[in-house]
Formats: sequence, C-alpha cells, structure tokens
Amino acid sequence: MNSSQQYSWSLQSNPVLYDLKTACSKNELGKAEHDFTARHGPIQIPTLDGKEQVFTDSEITLQGPKSIWGRSLLIRNLNLSVAEETCSNVFDSGEVRTAEAVFTSPLAGNVIFRENERMETIIFSNLFYVGDDYRSASRHDWKILVTDISDPRRSKKCDYLDIIFDPNSSDDKLCSQTNHSHCKVGDLTRKHGTIAVGATNSRYSKQFFVDTNLPLSAIEGTRKMYLVLYDKNNANRVMTCAEIFLVERREVKALIDMFGVKGHFIFSQRYRMDPTVVNIELKNLNGRAKFYHIHEFPLPPRRLKEENLCSDIAVGGHFNPYGINVSLSPPPGIGTNDKYEVGDLSGKFGTLSDGRNHSDVHVDMNLPLFGPNTIIGRSMVLHKPNKERWICATIGYAAPTITAVATFVYPIVGEVVFRQEKDKPWSETTVLVDLSYADGSVNDTENHAWHVHVNEPSRDFYGWSKRCESAGGHFNPFNVGLTKYSKCNNENPYRCEVGDLTSKSKRIKIAAYKGSTKNRHFYTDVLLPLSGPYSIVGRSLVVHDDFANKVRGNRMACAPIRVVHPLMATVREWKVGTGDSSNITGSMIFSQPTEYDETTTKIELQGLNRLAGGFDVHEVWVPQDKEFPCSADAVYDHFNPFAVSSDVGPSPKVGSSDQYEVGDLSGKYGSLEGKLSLRGEFVDSNLALHGANSIVSRSIVIHKKEKRFRWVCGTVKIEAKKGEAREIVALASFDDSRHLVSGYIRFRQYEYKDGSTSNTWLEVDLKHAGFHNKNITFGHNWAVYVTQVGEDAFSSAEKVRCLASGYRWNPYLVDSKNEIYKKDCNKVNPLRCEMGDLSGKHGPLVIGQKRFVYTDVNLPLVGNYSILGRSVVLFSKNGGDVKLACTNIKPDIHIVSNVAVRKYPTFTVSKFMETMRTLLNTTDFLVSNDIQNSREILDGECLQLKVHFYGAEAYRLQIEFGNLINLGSVQRQDRFGTHTISTYYQPCRTRKS
Repeated sequence: MNSSQQYSWSLQSNPVLYDLKTACSKNELGKAEHDFTARHGPIQIPTLDGKEQVFTDSEITLQGPKSIWGRSLLIRNLNLSVAEETCSNVFDSGEVRTAEAVFTSPLAGNVIFRENERMETIIFSNLFYVGDDYRSASRHDWKILVTDISDPRRSKKCDYLDIIFDPNSSDDKLCSQTNHSHCKVGDLTRKHGTIAVGATNSRYSKQFFVDTNLPLSAIEGTRKMYLVLYDKNNANRVMTCAEIFLVERREVKALIDMFGVKGHFIFSQRYRMDPTVVNIELKNLNGRAKFYHIHEFPLPPRRLKEENLCSDIAVGGHFNPYGINVSLSPPPGIGTNDKYEVGDLSGKFGTLSDGRNHSDVHVDMNLPLFGPNTIIGRSMVLHKPNKERWICATIGYAAPTITAVATFVYPIVGEVVFRQEKDKPWSETTVLVDLSYADGSVNDTENHAWHVHVNEPSRDFYGWSKRCESAGGHFNPFNVGLTKYSKCNNENPYRCEVGDLTSKSKRIKIAAYKGSTKNRHFYTDVLLPLSGPYSIVGRSLVVHDDFANKVRGNRMACAPIRVVHPLMATVREWKVGTGDSSNITGSMIFSQPTEYDETTTKIELQGLNRLAGGFDVHEVWVPQDKEFPCSADAVYDHFNPFAVSSDVGPSPKVGSSDQYEVGDLSGKYGSLEGKLSLRGEFVDSNLALHGANSIVSRSIVIHKKEKRFRWVCGTVKIEAKKGEAREIVALASFDDSRHLVSGYIRFRQYEYKDGSTSNTWLEVDLKHAGFHNKNITFGHNWAVYVTQVGEDAFSSAEKVRCLASGYRWNPYLVDSKNEIYKKDCNKVNPLRCEMGDLSGKHGPLVIGQKRFVYTDVNLPLVGNYSILGRSVVLFSKNGGDVKLACTNIKPDIHIVSNVAVRKYPTFTVSKFMETMRTLLNTTDFLVSNDIQNSREILDGECLQLKVHFYGAEAYRLQIEFGNLINLGSVQRQDRFGTHTISTYYQPCRTRKS
C-alpha cells in the first residue's frame, strides 16, 4: 500500500477464501455488516505519528451468535481513482475443526462448517443451480440428519434419511435463532432460518451463520452425517443431500536433497480461510543459494546423468496464477504478499542467509494449499546468487494419493497424470500434461480442447474415420446445463461438466517433440474425482483438433484413464556363499507410489553380529546356481546409472542422495558397522522402483566389515497383496544348440484386478553359442517382431534367417521412417519408439559380457497388444542389420521339485546336473539347482536337491527329470524321432530297518 493514505474499512458478511483470484471482490465478500468508516472515520496507513489507532465499538462481539470471528475485514484506499483494496479474515487463534458438505446436482456448491474451542461453529454456504431449467433463486428448510447404523440401506443417502442429528435429545420448545442451546443440534432452519440457493454463483448464493450448538466432533463417529435441503414447496420432501466430512489440516513438504544441501520446506494450512505457515530448514548452504521460488511443474523423474531437473523445460517458470508484473514487485522482503508472484518466496520473505545453514518460519496470506491455486504438486527451486537455477524438489501431497494416467500412443504420445488424495473424491486433483507428436513433426500446435469422455476407447483410437467415437460424449454425471455454460471456469467448477478440462483449465499445446517448453501443462481441478461413484478412472481422455478432416472428426487422440498402482519391492531371502555362514534374517522393503515420488525404505535386519559393514544395490539379480552368489562375477558392481564417482563422495549420511551412487544404501542411510541389528525407515529421492532406473530385479549385497567381503545377498522382487494382482512372466529362450547365441530374455509384468498393468522388467542373459565360447561383442540391436519363427531361426543363410518374424512390432503406428525418429526415440522418450524397438528404448545389447536388467514402460504381456506369441530378433554386432538369432516369446512356467539322489564316491552336484541337462537336451537356465537348499540326508549317503524348471516346457522337463531318476530311463520324442534315454543315477531309497 502507498504511504500516508486514508482507507475505508468494513467488516464484510462473508469470509475470504485465499485460494481465489477474486478473493476481495464484492461477489465473494458480500455486503458490509459493520461500516467502521461511517462509525469511526477512515484509518490512516501508516499513522502519521507511528502510533496505533484504537477505536471502541459497542456493536462488535467476539462470542455468541453475532460473533465476528470467521468474517472478513475489507480495507479500501479512498485516495485512488481505481480502488486499491485488501482483505483478510478475523482469525481464531485456537484450534479450529473444519467440515464440509459438497453438493453437485440439481444444485451445486458447498457448505463449510468451522468450530472453535468455544464450541462456536460458523457456517458459510455457497449454493446455486446448475441445470438447464433456469430456476430462480429460492430458499429452503435445511437440517443435519444422521444414518441409522442398524439400517442396511444407510448408504443410499437421501432416500432413507429421517433421524435428525441431536446427540443430547434436546427439548426444543424454547429453540430460537438467539437461543441455540435449546434447539435440536441438526435443526438448522429453526436456528438460522431458511438457506438460500442462488440462480447462479454470485453474492446472492452465499450466506454466513454462527451456530453456538453444533459440535463437529460427532462427524468422527460411526454414523454418517448429511446436510439435507428440502423442497421449497414441501418442507417434508427431501430435495437433495450431501455427506458432511471432516477436512484435515494440510501439511506438505518439499524435501531438499541435492548438491550436498539437505533440508525441507514445510507448508501448513488449516483451511482455505487461514494463512499458510512456512517452515524452512536448510543445511550446508554455505552461501551458495540466495533466491527461492515455487515453480509451475513437479520435477520429472531422472533418467540420464546429464539431465537438468531444475531447468525451464523441466519445472517451468515461477508459479504466478494472478499474473503479477514482476517488474513492479518491491525488493525482497519489503512489500506485502500480494505484491509478489505467489511462488516468489524469497521476494515475500527475504533472501536466504549467507551462512552455512538457514532456518526460518514465515506466515503467508497468499500461498494456498487448498483450491484451484494450490501449490501442492509443484516444485521448489533454489537459485544461486547469480539467479541460476540450482536445487529443486517436488512439493508433496498431504496424504496418500490415488494416481491415474492417460497414456497416449497415437498420433500423439505422452501422459496426462491425475493425482488426488486417496478415497477423498471431493478433494483437489492435480493434472500434469506432457504430450508431443509421434510422427516426427517439426511443428508445435496450439489451442487443443481436451475433455474426459464417458467410455474407455476401443481400437478406433487410430481410425482414419470417426476416430475415438467409442469414447462417447463428455463426462457430465451431474447433468450440468449447457445453455448458460459460459459461466464455467476453474473458480466456478460446479458450473462445469466434470470432464470439461478445457474450461476448467485452458486449451493445451502439443509439442513437436518431447523436451519442448510447450509440451507440459499443470493445473489443479477442484471437481475431478478419482474415486467414488463419479470417478473418471475407467473413462477416456480425448484431445480435439478444431481444424481436423471432417471424415476423421475433431477427435484427434484418445486414451483410457487407468490407475497407477504403487509399487512395493522386497528382499526377504538372503543367500550366502559355500563355506561361509550367516545368521542374518529380516527384510528390506522399498515402496514408491509413482515415479514422481520419493522411495521409502524400511529395514529390519537381525543377526548382523557386529560383523557387517556396507550394503548396496548391485546391478543384477542373484543367481541360484552359483556357489558364491554374491561375488563380483554373480551380481557385478554397485548399481550406478548416473556414473557417480565413489572416490570423491562424502562420508556416509553426510551428503545429499545424489552425491552417492544410486545403489550405495550405506552411504545414504549409514553403515551397518558395529550393529547387532538394524531397524529403520529412510526416505530416498534417488532410488526408483518405477521407470527406466528401477532397482526391481537387481540385488542387495551386505558386506562384511573385514575386507568388504561380500557376505549375503538377495534379489529385489516385486510384491503385491494376494488377490490384488497377478504376475505374468514370459521367456524368449535361445536354448536350441542350433542358435548362434545361447541364453534368454525374461519378461515380468503385473496385471491388477482393475485391468491396469505395471512396467515390464526384462532380465537379459545372453552369450555366444558354445560351452567354452568367451567371445564378447557389442552393438547388437534387438527388437520384438510381429510373428513367430520356426525352422527359419536356424538357417545358415543370413538372408532367410528369421524371415518368418515379419517386421518390428508397431501396433501404435509410430512413424519411424525418418531421421527424426532416431533422435526422438530414446530412454527418456520411450513412447515415441515403436513398441518392439528395444534397442531404441534401452540401447543396443552386449552379448557374452554379463547379464542386464531393463525396465520398459510400453511392453505389455497382456491385452490386445501383448508381445506374447511374437518373437525376439537379435541383430549382428556394431549396429549391423543382419539377423543373428531369433526365438519366440512364450509363457515362462516355473516349477520347483525336491529330488533325492544317491551319491557315488565321485559324485558332484555340478556333474550330476550337467549330465541330466545333456540327457534332457536342455540348458542350465531352464533346469537349475538351488545350491543354497542342497543338503545331505541318510548319513550322507544321499543328497537332496531343490531343482527349478523354467520355460514353456517346464512340466515336461520336470516329468522327464523325475522319470530318469526314479525309472532310470524315459522315452523322448524330438525332431529326430522317438528314442530312449537312460541314466546310471539312482533315487535315494529309505534303508530297511
């Protein structure tokens, strides 16, 4: 505000909602209940003598039905031709309980209840009609009714509600609008008169009441409470109702964990009528940061070492929903909150200190955690003194969320991600758009409408005519009228179709390629349920093109909206090398809701016996047939996808997580040295379960302190609750001796009960054919091809080898016939690749060197576009185009048998297994022995083995293996005919007593 100015001041009828751009308008604040200017004259800001201005007013009360708490104070400059005004609420400094009832049809809006420590409850209603029947404003009786806990029909809400909320069984003979204590608690009509429903959302649709007998603690009971409005012409007929639910204080955090700086920003707000408290704790700044802002987008998942997660493309510009002209903002720490961008925290609070650490607490009247302009889901960015972006972190959510995604595959690619608090369909939903073209276009396009439609689309998503017609019409479950539809916007969402994202947000842009500044958009929708009866999950998202060919229609692209399930991965089984021993038991449990979230690591280990040292994630899974399963040639080095140098890194627990290798858990969490056991929980911003750098199918190794000996190890495996999901495993097996390569590619994916699927994890173990072949070759392209192969897989003529495989699997018609494809298709942008282009998505293969793990976001094992029943083709080295080898992708059956075999003087397990595989004409990766579970029985005369059988022929292999031991021979039929195979190994018989 300008200095030495006179201002009018008044107490308004309604509270300020800090999440609205129009918060101080007459439409929001209503009429003046107390005109202080008329009674006391204008106020001077600042005062001429620097002293406080004190007034006495006999009409103001802080308690009772006429209490001013919860209302707003409006201050307006009298000296300006264009009004300059500010507003704020009259706050209660004690604890406040908040509840809300949301109405959607035939009238819409909400009713807010707030109770203070003096048991006074303010009620603020904003209700209006949304249909096409042009109803005029009306007034209605209203009550709070409760369900009967013994009535099985209680979930049907309005139809069976008849019990008024009255926990004290009040005698209401003396009930009046000035004597609430003698009223039935839920009889709001007698306490306050009728409630107004406006013809539209306006100042006339809003009302404010103070109730001295409305305890909200009852909402936490076993009965549900409903706010009921009755027909204006019949006070006994229910017109509509809405459940009253508690609204919890929101507290969200941005976890700072980069470049050695650790700490957090914690944002806390009781409700949209209250200020936001900001708590800042930062360590190890050392004067390297000065400015800090909230930016538009969340951080993208990190995929490559060279990615700048804090760039303009990644997190966008400052969050500035009110369009503040930054050139007019005062210097940092000087002006009032409204003079800066919402996200300009260093402008509002002052810059960071030059010292090592920074700790501070601020109160912000313009930093909402509720409503359409919430900061939740966006990012926090710290800038260097030269304003260069340096450190960033996503601002998390206040509670566990449900996440849904619409994945586009043609003719645009990318995702639209929806996130909302779990099981709270009336809470805000954040929407992140990241879309670009799939055809190698060089042009961006703008002004695309986008809507949620009723049905999940069928295969017409790539039709040349009537595209996406199967998606049906706009999703409009509350029958919002379309005649007066111009009033639909993000601050008036109840007047919108639920699916009209265009009007509630804006028209979107489609970028020519991923990485453009135009392919991302983020907004918050206050009426877009992801759970409950009006959920958008299972429907479709349609992007429109107003200039499309009439034959195709204006629907350019569509995608189903499906849930992204949180991932949990565990290590529960620990293996130890032959000749060593371990008492280690327990588990490591990793959980990550989505790829945009941190991973929580829970560790419970016993039996460490003060012998352990470090523990790490290693590159690949633990083999079950090696005598030393944790050795360097078994699980290789630490998982380090970003090539962090461990030689110059900080000591354990000192640095930020990005300064350690991804797999260096003891660096990030602390060493196991000197511990008998460990029980702890850690939050890790650099340990993914989702996406390209997932640790799933890799391993954990616990080292001994002495010489960093690799002591015990276990494979990181996905876990899902029983009945929630099923694991699908497929195998491309190069087990025929005629193949030029030997080994396998195993594919794993989870399918959930709702039809959604996880990423697909690939385990690759390939070497050149021949038992003693140690050749290593590089640059082998690999792909899934459309059809199966047969005898052509073994042709010696290169031109016809694998000819039956057809062409690369490309069900989404990705255009790969131009040079742009080679640049666009990569690990960061896998949806731009043909589905079967594995080398495009993951890079070329190395054959003969070691095993590899990959994660693929677009390689389904179920559904119309499953790769099962197709083939994998490997190409010649150094990027050659000659088909080296191919095999079919079949279901991978896994069977385990316990086999007892009699030992001979020269018996060895390795010789026994090699002989059995030779007889069965199979390989070590289809029939393998779990060395960890082999044991001698019958005083050492026999050995009991646990044998694993894999692949599409696992049942046959198990039967033939058993027959060879128990019967001594078995009939085999192969391409050479039927013949008998036999063995001299004998089963272990129980000795006679």
